[in-house]
Amino acid sequence: MPSGYDAVVNGAGHNGLTRGCYLAKAGLKVLVLEQYSEIGGMTISEEIAAPGFLLDVHASGYLVAKLTPAPQELGLAAHGLELITPDPNWAQVFPDGKALAIGRDLEMTVKSFAQFSAKDGETWRALYQSYLVAKPAITAGMNAPPPSLAAEFAGAAEVDRYRFQFQSVRSWAEQTLSRRRSGISSPAARCMPASHLTTRSARSSHGCSPAPCRMSASAWSRVACTMSCDRAKAVPLASGERIALDGVVASNVDPRHFALDLLGEATLGSGITERIKRYEWGSSFFVIYAALDRPVSYRAGAAGDSAGYVHAVGQKLDELAETFAQCRACLLPSAPMLGIINEAGID
Repeated sequence: MPSGYDAVVNGAGHNGLTRGCYLAKAGLKVLVLEQYSEIGGMTISEEIAAPGFLLDVHASGYLVAKLTPAPQELGLAAHGLELITPDPNWAQVFPDGKALAIGRDLEMTVKSFAQFSAKDGETWRALYQSYLVAKPAITAGMNAPPPSLAAEFAGAAEVDRYRFQFQSVRSWAEQTLSRRRSGISSPAARCMPASHLTTRSARSSHGCSPAPCRMSASAWSRVACTMSCDRAKAVPLASGERIALDGVVASNVDPRHFALDLLGEATLGSGITERIKRYEWGSSFFVIYAALDRPVSYRAGAAGDSAGYVHAVGQKLDELAETFAQCRACLLPSAPMLGIINEAGID
């Protein structure tokens, strides 16, 4: 018996909501299902550490949030979304009391690099200026289908870009920088666009007004779509309700969970099942939420005190590499890298 929905989206995180909104904009009647009590995924804020302390549950930084047209196309500002760009965006504090700060002021950032190496300061200037030139192409590439491998190897410049995409941080640092402190080499590489963003509108993603789109908090115990002729025909809920449709069923869950737990070997076959069992996650963060009675003060001074995101790690890249190796071996790192979100400072 058809349910009246043209599409069902499994998972109401920010990606699932975005998918649901675009399907609705295309004129489909959409149902978005979510197990958790709140919708929004990585945009959710809750009182975790203590009453009155509103903290981001999953993430505080959205490094490429301004490089996608989705917020404008979906009119999220009208639903309360406000992206805050701290300045300085990011800082690395070292055990010797020094700090490297990366902000929106190019000269300030160059000066911060120069305290370790004047040459690296000028290298940063060149990298940032190169990024500004390449930014339109980077943005277009992020919002387009991936090119064919033939296009990726069309010429020397394309091959260099392909190599850069898969180059290790150590390789890039040794090729590019003269002083390879862990803070300069690793976090700086991924902060190159200086676009660390924080969202303070935890429930802004709830708006889905362009077309009919219903949100449901029905809990899924095993949300295994009933398959027929390689098409999803129904979605059973833990409550026993069965959502039948002859349209789109979109899943917004972890690929391994989706394949093995929700679909299962009977649907996928043994070949795909064995391959997905080799699906490998990257290293995780162990998170501690703290309710403090005053802002954090760093020995490194104002650079750490005012940054939205602070890294604390040893002086050398080898120490960061050892931490990574220990994590991959399922060991607690002996000298872990700390990522400190300064929400109080941003507020």
